[in-house]
Amino acid sequence: MTGELSATMIKRRAPVWAALSDLFVDTDVSIFYSDIVQALRKSRFTPEEVEHILFDEVGPVFYTNLIAENRVWSAWPPEQVRDLVLDFLELPPFQRRAALDESAELVEDIFHEHWPLLRDAAWGGRPKRAAKPRPPARPASHSPSFSWPRLPALRWSRVLVWGPGLLAALVLAFGGYQALALARAKARTPLILQQAWAEAGPPLSRELPVSWIEALIRVEDPGFRRHHGVDFETPGQGMTTITQALVKRLYFRHFSPGIAKIEQSLIARFVLDEAITKEEQLDLFLSLAYFGTQDGRDVIGFRDAATAYYGRALGELDSREFLALVAMLPAPNDLRPGTPQNSERVTRIERMLADECMPSNWADVWLNACAQQ
Repeated sequence: MTGELSATMIKRRAPVWAALSDLFVDTDVSIFYSDIVQALRKSRFTPEEVEHILFDEVGPVFYTNLIAENRVWSAWPPEQVRDLVLDFLELPPFQRRAALDESAELVEDIFHEHWPLLRDAAWGGRPKRAAKPRPPARPASHSPSFSWPRLPALRWSRVLVWGPGLLAALVLAFGGYQALALARAKARTPLILQQAWAEAGPPLSRELPVSWIEALIRVEDPGFRRHHGVDFETPGQGMTTITQALVKRLYFRHFSPGIAKIEQSLIARFVLDEAITKEEQLDLFLSLAYFGTQDGRDVIGFRDAATAYYGRALGELDSREFLALVAMLPAPNDLRPGTPQNSERVTRIERMLADECMPSNWADVWLNACAQQ
């Protein structure tokens, strides 16, 4: 796609890309109206051309900011907007189409909310044009005019004949769905990581004792420095690595077991683990891990957890208090510091760290093999 845009066209489009990206900032975007209108006037694009740029070039790149947990509230630098849009336009057609379909509904909302005012201000109140129709992402089964086709009755003999083919088709369809999910995740990753680093703050791994970091890794993800995002072998690992935990936190608005778990694992293996180093993953995990709710708000990251549960800075905790925070991670709201359940798990962790015991198998995240008899 980028090859279809000359350097002159890119130069002309870049200010419009930057202006329209302001519509996806998580704040009152009306404060940007005058700048957006000025950019649209200078561009000399028609309203129809700008609509196309909004729906097909800017929206699929920046719509995720409005559904992410940690959102950008100030404008992106124009150079970054340009690079992100050009990266999107370089994607294969099927990846761009997946992003277009996924972003269509939210971009349509943005269009209806802001476009009439911007168009009238930029082009002098030209007659309003109906919003560009967007194909629905899936059949509107709630519509009275829609009805699912009736399937013919199947005989067992036909099932036996068609079965292998149907199974192969289902496998191919599922593989295609996951390939699209990976493509979408890869396209979103630069913006996701920008938001994550903004929320994370200064790297925590440089502030904590090395022994604390190694204890966290040994408990939470013992194969962390060896695996590539997923681990189905190391004793005590369980279902979720540090990389997978970050994927759940950064890439999913709502997460439930099942197909989402497969998608989480694939993104961890083929997207996030290839995008950032192990040390960067560790720093993001330390700052963004979920520690339950306290006083009606989510507690996020080890810094926040130390303040919420101990009333002190993280660096002021002793090693057992730090381990109590580590012990919370599998079930934060059920393993709060000071509860018998948390104390029991801390004791098991201390025995494992002292090499008095070890997890019995891959699924032994609760360290049952370390329980005192």
